[in-house]
Amino acid sequence: MTNFIYVDNANLLIEGARVSAVSRGLASSVEEARGCRIIDRSYRIDFGKLYRLLVPDVTTARARIFGSRNESNGDVWEEAARSGFEVVVQESTPSAKDRKSDSCLVLSVARDAYRNAKQGDSFTIVSGTNAYCPLIAQLQQDGFPVDVRFWNHAGRQIKKVANRFFSLDRHVDELRA
Repeated sequence: MTNFIYVDNANLLIEGARVSAVSRGLASSVEEARGCRIIDRSYRIDFGKLYRLLVPDVTTARARIFGSRNESNGDVWEEAARSGFEVVVQESTPSAKDRKSDSCLVLSVARDAYRNAKQGDSFTIVSGTNAYCPLIAQLQQDGFPVDVRFWNHAGRQIKKVANRFFSLDRHVDELRA
């Protein structure tokens, strides 16, 4: 049994900065942080720690991280690659936000599910957006269990559709770079 892991970096980082803001007392709750646009601007994720958290002792076929490249974040992707992730980046454009990265994540999961995965393999999605619910439901219909790992304030639907949901909240400081 092998696990395929896919990380939506932008979603993980932005929402992690909200959880960190609460942890550091900048906001009283994630809801307040979201409503008042409060984030911990110093929060960065240590990709080595993230990789070790996601890939403890399970046989992993692939651990991919998806995001956008801009003028200031090239080192981030090099660090992610050194930590063991396969890095898939798209050039950042103001109008596309990270939708291209989201599409690449879905495409990558679909290709792996139908070309590389075998009966008994599983998938892990590290994102909290409900946009991935149709993908998760299709994987499950095709016999693949899907875990979601994200901050506790992930979308209700994605938490419900996942076979298992694991909150990363207690790891917010541990994952800090």
